[in-house]
Amino acid sequence: MKWLCCTAGKQAVAAASDAVVAVPNVPAAVVQVLTAAGVRISDAQAMAAALKQQPGIELWLQARLDLRWPDVGFGSSSDAELCAAFSTVQQDWTSAPAAAAASAGASSASAAVPAAGGRDIPSLLEVLAEFRVWEFSLDRVARFVQPSLIPDVLRFAVNQLRARSAAALVKHLSTPPEKLLSALLYEQEWQLEHAAEEQQQQQQLPPPPPLVFVGNRQQDQHAQQQQQHEQQQQQHAESHIKHMHSLQQQQLTPALLDELLLLAADRRHYPLLLQLLQLPIPGPQQLPSSTMYAVLRSVLQDARSSKWQADLSRKLCELPAARLLDAAQVYTLLLAAAQQQFTMWYIAQLPGAGQLSSAQANVLASAAVDITHSCAVRHIVNVVNLLQPRQLVQLLQRTLLLATLAGEGTGEEDGDGKEEPWCDARMSALRIPYSESNRVDRLEVLEYLCAADVAAALDADEVAELLVAAAELGDCTALTLLLEHLPNAAAADSDTARRLLEVALQHRHSKLLSKVASCFSQQLRLCFCECADEAATCLLRADDKQLLAQMVHQLLSWMPWYVEDGLPQLLQLAVRLRRSEAVPALHGKLWSRKPLKHELPVAEVQALLRAAARSSSSSIMVHSLMLLPGAQRLPGRGLQLVMDECCRRGNAAAAAAAAHWERSRGMAMATAAAAAAAAAPAAPAVSSKELA
Repeated sequence: MKWLCCTAGKQAVAAASDAVVAVPNVPAAVVQVLTAAGVRISDAQAMAAALKQQPGIELWLQARLDLRWPDVGFGSSSDAELCAAFSTVQQDWTSAPAAAAASAGASSASAAVPAAGGRDIPSLLEVLAEFRVWEFSLDRVARFVQPSLIPDVLRFAVNQLRARSAAALVKHLSTPPEKLLSALLYEQEWQLEHAAEEQQQQQQLPPPPPLVFVGNRQQDQHAQQQQQHEQQQQQHAESHIKHMHSLQQQQLTPALLDELLLLAADRRHYPLLLQLLQLPIPGPQQLPSSTMYAVLRSVLQDARSSKWQADLSRKLCELPAARLLDAAQVYTLLLAAAQQQFTMWYIAQLPGAGQLSSAQANVLASAAVDITHSCAVRHIVNVVNLLQPRQLVQLLQRTLLLATLAGEGTGEEDGDGKEEPWCDARMSALRIPYSESNRVDRLEVLEYLCAADVAAALDADEVAELLVAAAELGDCTALTLLLEHLPNAAAADSDTARRLLEVALQHRHSKLLSKVASCFSQQLRLCFCECADEAATCLLRADDKQLLAQMVHQLLSWMPWYVEDGLPQLLQLAVRLRRSEAVPALHGKLWSRKPLKHELPVAEVQALLRAAARSSSSSIMVHSLMLLPGAQRLPGRGLQLVMDECCRRGNAAAAAAAAHWERSRGMAMATAAAAAAAAAPAAPAVSSKELA
């Protein structure tokens, strides 16, 4: 770019100023090079471009100001000089646009006004463009801006890439006149203190001659008169400031505010948007719904505005125009705010949210369920209530799946006491990706959906479908939540209870089996008699000792007569299948506590012992059968019966069983003897003399 400018020459570059300045979004470094090469822009051109909402036009004024730096500033200029300077410059680009266009190639130095301190006073647009420089106090400048210029000045400031100047102007317009006067008085007090310090330094000088003394007295009288005159001027200035500030505020009409809000939203000036909405004027309350919708949609679609979305959404949704949004507009806003929970809540409270169709509500609820945070569903409960029952069932099924895939708490316990989901291995094997999320949030989403008003409209078949879905996923916690929070879930019929029990047995899920048995004990007691033996037999053949013991325990609680009708046949099958560990498992679950329950008949125990002796079972099987309730009534707890049967059969298991039994009994007797010896008093010592 520098080579091109040097080759073309300053005259050619200056002649192309109009075309160059009309290009939007020129980088700041390029603007600096072009300005140094001869490109010039007048205030009239800058304002005209800003009114056309050309972005980046203030960069040309900054570059123009940099050429005159540091010979530009306020210096020690008085308020009158600043007021005259700004008024003159402003009238140049407002009342004579044709003349300004003719002077487009003129140098900016001609527009500069000399300050009292020997430095050029910048123009108003230069102050707005270079507000980042601390020497240019915009608070001091805003007091001198003519009220008729306020609309265009605000448009120029809001159009900038940065909103600092616009924020300062809006702050000035929203400040009460009393605070402005307080700031002015503070500035004047500082000036008086500075003058008093200078006067004190003069009093410390040597005494002047008598003629000078007389002159000083005359000066004191003149100073008093001057002070009275200054007080009168100050009162007049205060009234003038109040009047000017009131006229400036009147320029901020609802139409202008509407235009500024749309421009600020387009420039992504989110703090400025909030500042404009908080103006103490009736303008925000008179905004049309189209402006409110456009601003809020622009805020929600920009990911960088997440810091301000909640405050802006709350402020916009509190306006009267927000209540005029129709269902289509509210639907679009809710979709855009899917990742912002508090924003969704503000929008969901609008009247238009209650007019959504069930299809629209289903889309919004599905998007909220897919989000990892439970607040997304909680904040749109009124939208969830618009769903049809079948839509809620599908949504609950998806929530169950996401909760199961979320992580721990859905399967059997491992060695560390934590529970792993049964479906993790399946998902990994199939290489199906899923988004990780907090399981607690997923379960909270399940609770919120079950608490919706439409959940009470689900029929028995739909409730049964959800319960079976949770059981098939192996998620006992989710099934518990459904039973506790879903209406009519605990009152499911016997067919549903039987299906749940079958699923628990198929998955070999002990916690799920226990939960189903405890919640549906009445239904299962009535419907499960015919297939009880089949279920227990399947578990025995599968060699699932823990679940077998739990299942038999549940069967005995439902059917006390099972101890005589089914349990002996089950134990005989265990002997035939040589499931030597199945009997100890049943013993630990059913007969390890006192008082003994479900005692087997003596005849059944004898039959089991004979069958074990005939089938060459291991000593563990024989010993386990001898520990069953009922065997204690047999001689030697059935040992003699086993030995006799084995002798007739020539079975070698008799010796093993006897040895095992005698060894166990011997160890018990030795332990008892040692305990008795330790408890007996010690005999007195006998001396050798007494012994002789």
